[in-house]
Amino acid sequence: MIYDFNAVNYISAQVTITTSADGLSTISEWDFDGNGTVDQTRTASKKYHGDGSIETDARDKDASGAFLGAWETVTSDDGRSIYTGTDIDNGGVDNIRAAIVAADGSVTESFHNGYHNVAMLIPGEVYWKNDVAENAVVKTSSDGLTTTTYFDFDGNATDPTNNPTSSPSTTNFETAAVSQAQIDGSVVTTLAEKNSSGVVVARGTMTTSADGLTTSLLKDADNNGTYEHVETAVTRIDGSIRKVVTDYNSSGVVTQTVTTDVSADGKST
Repeated sequence: MIYDFNAVNYISAQVTITTSADGLSTISEWDFDGNGTVDQTRTASKKYHGDGSIETDARDKDASGAFLGAWETVTSDDGRSIYTGTDIDNGGVDNIRAAIVAADGSVTESFHNGYHNVAMLIPGEVYWKNDVAENAVVKTSSDGLTTTTYFDFDGNATDPTNNPTSSPSTTNFETAAVSQAQIDGSVVTTLAEKNSSGVVVARGTMTTSADGLTTSLLKDADNNGTYEHVETAVTRIDGSIRKVVTDYNSSGVVTQTVTTDVSADGKST
């Protein structure tokens, strides 16, 4: 058992983990509010296949037994190929991640989101678009300092998880984002969005502070050289987030400012 205690030394939460004698299955039970009742249960199992690969399966349910989510992960014998399938609605695999680690240490991740509801976006976070990409490819350099991400929001690109490789096609992936770690620990990402003809229609820059608590986006939505849209999100010490979105007209005059406060539990206030 693992316990969390509050300021007056009462149990505020606990988790109980039971492992089978052969170590291949576990049952985890969470009591999130410390009232002695199990709020969420996860059943997990591990299988070793003849080709040396390892399969891990997990399934979550709430206190009433209702389905919360399921995952399947298969790792190759050399650890360089990893497949993860996620079932969000209890109807089979919805979202897929396939990762390949090259000999030089660089990593290519391919994603397909069959379930891409905007409700999955995290409140208070800064996004290039208020949407979930149907397909994505993420390439990370061997030193971990540079990450290039390609997004297919409209779903007209080939699913890169069908035949994952270290060099997947990014044709019809309309948005590209190149993230570079800076010497001070911050990360600067340059973004470019193209139309179906391959013409750049929008550009932007996103910056995340070294501590990860502040993210800002400068967006030139019509690629005319002027930022018309600015977003800044700051995470406070209590885990809450304040997000400020400001729009400008062609003359640089503020047309609207929207401030959103999101509590630590993810609810807008």
